[in-house]
Amino acid sequence: MPQNHSYSPNDRIIHRIHGPGMVTYVGMVYIGLRFETQGNILLQWETADISPWSLDAESVWLEEAKSQARKALSDPVLWPESTFDFEEGEAAHSMGSHWQPFVDEAAEVLRNLPQMLAQAQIMEGFGLHRPVPEELPSKWLQGFHLVWPMQRRGVILTCRINADNKTTEMASLYPFWSEGIQHTLTLNHVKVWESGVEAQITAGLGEAEITFFDAHFLTNRLWYRQGGHYDFILTGLAYSAQPARLMELPYSPNPDVLAWRTLLTGDHDDGEPAELPTVLCLEGMASLLPITDWDNDDHSFRGPVKSVKPFADFLGQDGWLVRVTVLRLSDYETEDVNLDIVITRRDWQGDEAPVVGADMEGTLWLQGYLWMPQNT
Repeated sequence: MPQNHSYSPNDRIIHRIHGPGMVTYVGMVYIGLRFETQGNILLQWETADISPWSLDAESVWLEEAKSQARKALSDPVLWPESTFDFEEGEAAHSMGSHWQPFVDEAAEVLRNLPQMLAQAQIMEGFGLHRPVPEELPSKWLQGFHLVWPMQRRGVILTCRINADNKTTEMASLYPFWSEGIQHTLTLNHVKVWESGVEAQITAGLGEAEITFFDAHFLTNRLWYRQGGHYDFILTGLAYSAQPARLMELPYSPNPDVLAWRTLLTGDHDDGEPAELPTVLCLEGMASLLPITDWDNDDHSFRGPVKSVKPFADFLGQDGWLVRVTVLRLSDYETEDVNLDIVITRRDWQGDEAPVVGADMEGTLWLQGYLWMPQNT
C-alpha cells in the first residue's frame, strides 16, 4: 500500500479483503475507513492494505471474490477433515501441570492409581447412550473415559485401545469438575493431540473465541461439526487466584484513536480538542486471555465475583467454587459472561476467603464437556 498517507477524507478506496470503501479519518499512525458490510474500522497505515478506487480495481476485486467462492463450492472440505486437526509429532502438552492445585508433584497422584483403576466407573456423557451421527473413521483410535471416585467430580482416566495386541493403555489422567456453567458455542475446530484420544476445542463465544480442553472427547467426538452450535459446560480450574491488586494503570491513548472516536460520536463539535485521559481504571474489568508460552487452554482471568460456594475434599483439598464475570460481549445471550472457577485453599493467595463483589484475578486451566448439540 502507499506509505505517503496520500489519502483524504471521503476518498474512495479498495481494501484487499473488504472491497470498496471510503476514507473517514486520516491520522499520522491510523486511517479510518467505512465499508458497506463492515461499518467503521480503524487500521494502522502499515497494515491497512488499501489502494485507490477505480472501476477496474473494483472489477478485479469482485472477480477474485467470486473465484474464491466458486472454489469453495466446487471443492468443499468434508467431515472429518473440515472439523478435526491432528497434531503430528510431539507437542507441548503437560497434563502434570493441572495437578498443581492439589499436590506438590504430579507423581504423588500415581500412588493412588491402583485404587483409582479398581474403583473407577465409565464416565457418563452425552454421546454414551445415543446413536452416533457418524461412523468412527477406520484410522481413529478407539478408547474410553473412566472417572474416580464419582461422576460429579474427581479424576478422569483416558484410556486407548491398542487394536494390534488388543490391550488397553492409559493415556492420561486429570482432575475434573462437572458443575460449571452452560454456554452456547459455535465450534470452529478440534485439535486432536498426538495421542489420538485427547483434544482441545476452539469455539466462538459471541464475538470472542476461546480454547478449552475437551474432558469427554472420546464420548462425544462423532457429534462435532465445524460451524455447529453446541451447549458446553465450561469450568476453570485455578492454578492461582487472589484479590485483584492493580486497580489503575497509566494510560496514554494514541491521539489518532481518540480523534477517530470523537469523529464517529460527533462530540466536541466546537473544535475543542478532547482531553486525553491519563489513568485507566481497572475496577470491575472482565478479561479471559490466553497465556503466551503456556498451552492453548491456559488463561489468565480477571473480573468481579458473583458468588462463592465453599467445597470440601475435592481430591483432598478444600476450597471455593467462585463465579466470576470474565467477559462482556455485545452479541452474546447475556452481556456478562460468567465462569465457575474451582479454587483450592492451596492456590488461594488471599488472607480472607473470596468475597462477592470484589475483583479477582489469577490463572486457570479451562476445561469443558458437551452438554447438548443445539440441533437435537
